[in-house]
Amino acid sequence: MAKTRDTAPRDSKGKVTFVMFQVEGDDETLQQGFRTMEQAFQRLGTAPRVYAPPAVTPNLLPKREKTDAAQLETDAAEPDTELETIAPEVAADDGHKASKPRKYTQPKFLSDLELTAGQESFKDYAAKKDPKSDNQKYLIVARWLQLHKNIDTVSIDHIFTCFQAMKWPSQKDIGQPLRFMTKNNSYFQKNGKGWKLTHVGGDAADAIGA
Repeated sequence: MAKTRDTAPRDSKGKVTFVMFQVEGDDETLQQGFRTMEQAFQRLGTAPRVYAPPAVTPNLLPKREKTDAAQLETDAAEPDTELETIAPEVAADDGHKASKPRKYTQPKFLSDLELTAGQESFKDYAAKKDPKSDNQKYLIVARWLQLHKNIDTVSIDHIFTCFQAMKWPSQKDIGQPLRFMTKNNSYFQKNGKGWKLTHVGGDAADAIGA
C-alpha cells in the first residue's frame, strides 16, 4: 500500500534574532562594551553569546608610524641640510660668471717731496722732455728723481705725486706701467715695495725729447 505525503500546513513558527556589534578601543573600552551588551540582552530575555576578539600581545602589534606631531618635533630637531641656501653667483649677460671688481692699491700724495728746488724743477724737466705716453711719463719721473733727488727706487706714491704736479691723469692701477716695463723692457727692476730704474731705463728716459 502506497504511503501518502502529508501536505497539511504546519502551525509551528520559528524565530531567530541575530545582532552584531562592532566595538573599537582599548581593553577597558571593550570590556565596558561587553557589559553593556549583556545588560541589554538580559532585558530582552535572551541569553547572548558574546565573542570577544582574540587577545593580542603587545609584541605582535604592528609598528605604527610616527604621529604627525612627533614627526614635526623630529624634523625641527634635525634640520634638513639639503635646504641649505647657497648664494648664487652673479652671471654676466653672456652667461659667464662675472668677475669681482679688482681692488687697486691707492697711492698717497707725498707732501714732503720737493719738486721745485734744485738745478732744474720737475715741471721744467717734464716740459723739456714732453712725454707722449704714460710709459714715457713714468720714465722721466724716475729719471728726474734719480738725477736731482738721488732716489733710485721709486714707488707708486712718487709717480702719483709727480703726476698731480703736472695735472696728468693717473691710471686706476697706477703700478701697471712699472710692472709692464719691468717684464718687457727691463727698464725697471723690482726692489722691495718699489722699482729701481736700470741703466737701460735711464738711457730710454734720456732719449725722450732728444
